Amino acid sequence: MQIAAEQVAIFGLLITALGVWITAMQIRSDRRWDRKKTSHEVLNTLAAGEFVVVIEKIHADFGWDIVGGGKAYQIETERMTAEQREQLEILLRRAFRFLESICISMQHGIIDERICREYVSDIMIKMFKKNQSFVQEQRRLRNEATVFKWVEHYATKWHRETTGPIARPVLSNASALVEPSEDGSS
Repeated sequence: MQIAAEQVAIFGLLITALGVWITAMQIRSDRRWDRKKTSHEVLNTLAAGEFVVVIEKIHADFGWDIVGGGKAYQIETERMTAEQREQLEILLRRAFRFLESICISMQHGIIDERICREYVSDIMIKMFKKNQSFVQEQRRLRNEATVFKWVEHYATKWHRETTGPIARPVLSNASALVEPSEDGSS
């Protein structure tokens, strides 16, 4: 009789352990799904919302295709008045802030990096490459080295994974770009 009671207890423990394992797997699956769903919602907002409006406004107001074949920020702004440049910078900060919030969410695991990469890697890489001098200027003006650091992180990472390191602008000659050397210097 005692052996039967022990067997029932062991069987009960196994069933309980199996139930705990199934529950844990379901919670894990739900978290992955929630992250994918959140990623999709955030990126749909990007594709249909304020970000697109800002990019289109830059193109309409300044004739600059920031994610296409346009030139770098430093070159584009040479021909602008101070007022035009100020208006452009307001729009650029809005666009970069939106991308930065996506990057911070990726960094914290709130949204899925793989999904974000499929949606925005090309845009983010092009925007960062064309606007490195703008980002550096914003860091200098705010006396804060971390301004748009996550956009830089993901743009550099994704670019490196696909083609290699991003060329850095030579500040004395705005139209020239140089590749970083092996030790990271220009």
